[in-house]
Amino acid sequence: MELVRIINPHHYKGFGGCDCICRVDVYREGKKFLIMFTELEDNHGTSITNFTEQLATQIAELLDIPERSLYDDVVWIEHYPANRFRGETFDEVTYTWEPAPLLKSQASMRAKSPKWKHLPAMPTSIT
Repeated sequence: MELVRIINPHHYKGFGGCDCICRVDVYREGKKFLIMFTELEDNHGTSITNFTEQLATQIAELLDIPERSLYDDVVWIEHYPANRFRGETFDEVTYTWEPAPLLKSQASMRAKSPKWKHLPAMPTSIT
C-alpha cells in the first residue's frame, strides 16, 4: 500500500458554517484506494465523525472517483490520534451512495447512511 496523496489540512465548512479542518491521506494498492480522514487537534468545528458523509462526498468528488469504484475499490477510514483522554483509534466507515446531480459533475454521488466498524490498528493492505 503506497501513500499517494496528503491533503493537510483539508478545509471544510461544518454545521452552522463553522470553519473546520482535517487531514486526508490517500493510499493506493493496485486499483484499490484507502482514504483516511484524521481528526486534527486544532479542529474546533464539526468533527470528522459528525460530518463523515459530507467529507466522503467532498473527497470522492475532489479525487474524481468513478461511481462503480465507490463500493468495491475504496476503503474509508476514520482516524483519531491518541490524546490525553483516549488511545489512537481507527474505524472503517461504509456508506451507501446515491446520485447527487447538484454537484460539479453529472456522475457525482453522495455518501449516505454511514456504518462504522472498529479496527484494532491502521490497515496495512486494502482488502
